[in-house]
Amino acid sequence: MEEFVHFVWLNRDETPVCNAELRMPTGDLDLVIDLGEEQSVVSGPSTRPFLLGTAVRREVIGAVFRIGGAGALLGVPLAELRDRRVPLAELWGSVASELLERPLAASSAEAKLDALEQVLSAQLGQIADRLHPVAGRAAAQIARYPERCRIAELAEALGLSARRLEQVFGAEVGLTPKAYQRLHRFRQALVGIDRAAEIGWARFALERGYYDQSHFIGEFRAHSGLTPSEYVASRGTELNHVPIAA
Repeated sequence: MEEFVHFVWLNRDETPVCNAELRMPTGDLDLVIDLGEEQSVVSGPSTRPFLLGTAVRREVIGAVFRIGGAGALLGVPLAELRDRRVPLAELWGSVASELLERPLAASSAEAKLDALEQVLSAQLGQIADRLHPVAGRAAAQIARYPERCRIAELAEALGLSARRLEQVFGAEVGLTPKAYQRLHRFRQALVGIDRAAEIGWARFALERGYYDQSHFIGEFRAHSGLTPSEYVASRGTELNHVPIAA
């Protein structure tokens, strides 16, 4: 299962501290199972934030898939899931019910995670396709050096035309290589954003591979819905979650 699933997780919101959160995009494809609402949703690869309701106490379990893993597991080209949240039943039919019912029946957090892994492993056992090696290698290279990676040069290094790389990448990752690069340039800015207080926004933008401060602000807003200053002022304790006031 490790070839396809990056990790599984469980979250219990004992005492909600806000009504909603703005969830920053990561480019990952997530399986999210709300045990309180009893629903399973596939959250497709996204370059935009989405609003996440947090006012109600809930127990949520899920999995984050590896690059290329979700396409084989879900049986659809990931480009079809871009910026979408789709009920798992639309993709898996009756298996989606089992994926919800078995964690629900488990008594402890460990047992719930074990139940999720068992259902996923059983589903993976029916998959004949393996991961496309080029998609994973390309995604890793882009994510490592988004500020200076050149897509045409990357395609040539991988022995593909730029058009073929875009086709493979779209099917296995769900985004175009350029969109993935822009997203990960934003992600690197997000991780290092505290440095801007030391050196100023203009220099910070240049260090992160943007043409200038205006370009950086526009790209940051496109991916987060906020300006960099708004993000810094309103962020919570987690990098990817910005609390939204009532």
